Amino acid sequence: MIGKIGKGKGFAGLTKYILEKEEAELLCTNLAGETPQDFYRQLSATRQFNTRVQSPVSHISISFAPDERPAQEQLKQIVEGTLIRMGFDKNLYFAATHSDRNHFHLHIAASRIDSDGECVSDWWDKRRLEKALRGLEEEFDLTPVKSSWEVNRAAPSTGQKRRMMREEKEYSEGKRDTPPQLPVIDKIQDEIENTIAHSKNFTNYVKALQERGVSVAAKVTREGVVDGLRYEMEGVRFTASKLGHAQKPTILGLQRQGISFELERDAAMLAKIAYSNKKRDNRSPATIEKLIKSNPVNRNLVIPPNHHLGNGQSYPPTTDTPNKLMPAMMETLPGNSEPIFTHYWQEINSLLNASEISPAIPANRELWEKNMLFSATLGLQTANISSHPDWQIATFGERYHALHHLPTQMLIIAEPGQDTQIRYAAKKGCQRLACNFSEAEKQVFVNQQENSSQLKQKTHQQLDL
Repeated sequence: MIGKIGKGKGFAGLTKYILEKEEAELLCTNLAGETPQDFYRQLSATRQFNTRVQSPVSHISISFAPDERPAQEQLKQIVEGTLIRMGFDKNLYFAATHSDRNHFHLHIAASRIDSDGECVSDWWDKRRLEKALRGLEEEFDLTPVKSSWEVNRAAPSTGQKRRMMREEKEYSEGKRDTPPQLPVIDKIQDEIENTIAHSKNFTNYVKALQERGVSVAAKVTREGVVDGLRYEMEGVRFTASKLGHAQKPTILGLQRQGISFELERDAAMLAKIAYSNKKRDNRSPATIEKLIKSNPVNRNLVIPPNHHLGNGQSYPPTTDTPNKLMPAMMETLPGNSEPIFTHYWQEINSLLNASEISPAIPANRELWEKNMLFSATLGLQTANISSHPDWQIATFGERYHALHHLPTQMLIIAEPGQDTQIRYAAKKGCQRLACNFSEAEKQVFVNQQENSSQLKQKTHQQLDL
C-alpha cells in the first residue's frame, strides 16, 4: 500500500471531494447522518474543543496494488488499524473508497481534535504512516511496498504519472507513433546512478554527467559558501535534495556512495559550475575558487576520514583506537552502517527516556547556548554522517559531537575523552535536560564569530532549537 497524509483548515471541500466523486462509496464512519453536509458540520464542530489548532483537518489516502482489492470487512479493519496507529482512535472520521483510477484506493477524513480537546500531533506523520502501512500489509497479507527511506530515488510527480498513463493509452490505441517518454526526473536519476558506479572523484563525476547530457551546478554565496548542487536535463532542473531518498546526490551523499571529495582538488570544479542568486555576478572562476577554499564553513563538505560511509564502506584506517569509534549498539540503528560512540549509549538512553516523561518547559536560550546550537546544527545540516532516518550525527568545533534524534527532536552534545562525556542535551523548544559546560567553555561560545548572519538565521529556522 502507498499512503499519503496531509492537513488543512476546512472540512467542507475535502468532504465533498471524497463523498461526491464519481464511483465514491462510503466505507465506515463514527459520524451521524448520511449527507456530506451532515459529516463536515460535525467535523467542523470539533474546532470549539481547541481553538488554538489552525489546521484541524487530516486527510489520509491509501492506494492498493493494481490487481488488489480487499474485501469490505478487511478494508474497514485497515482503516481502523491506520487510525489507531496514527493516534486517531478517539477522533471523529469517515472513510470512503474510490475506483476512478487504475488502482483501487480509499480516503480517510478525520478531525485532529479529539473529544478531550487534544490535537493529534503531525510530527513525523508521513514516516509514521509508512510504518503503519508496512505492519498492516503483513497483517493482512497484502502486496508489500518499500518505505521511502528504503528507496534511493524520488518518484515522478502525480502530473508526470498521469501524462505517462495518457501517452501509454494513446500508444496502445494507435493514436501515438512513439511510446511514452520517461519523466525527466527518472532519466536524471538513471544517469546519476550509472555515473556514480563508474566515477572515483567529484570532478570526474561532474564531467561524466555532462557527457551524458546532465549539467551540474553548485550554488555558491558571495562569501564562498557552497550551498548545494543542482542538476539539469532537457531544460528541467532539480536541486539535489529533490532527487533520491536514502542517499541524495549532494556532496555529502555522493561521498557516502563512494565518490571521493577533496576541497583542494575539487574546488576548481565547484568554481567552474558555480552560480548564485545575484542577477549580476561578475566573479571569475579563479576568484570563486579562492573564496571556496578560504571559507571555513566548506570544511564541513568533507566527511572526516575516521567515519564510516553510509553504504557500509570505510575510509582508510586512522590512528584512532577501536574503542574510540565503534559501530552502533542502539536498537534503532541498523547493523554496522552507523558510526556512533557506543560508550555514550547508557547516558543517551537515559536522556531519551527522560525526555518522554519530563514536562515541556519552554526554552529561554542564553547567548552562549544559541551560538553553540548554531555550530552544532550547522554541522548536522552540512556534514551529517548518518544515513539512518532517525538520526543525524556530525562533528563540530573540532572536539564536540552532535547527535540529533529526529523522532524526539532531542539534540545531544558529547565530547570523547572527558569524565562527563555528555556535555549538553535539549529537546526542541524546551529547557535543556543536561548541561556540563564550564563558565570558561560557555565564554568561548559567546566569543565565537558568526560566519554568516544570513546562514545563522536559516539554520535556526530549520531546527528551531
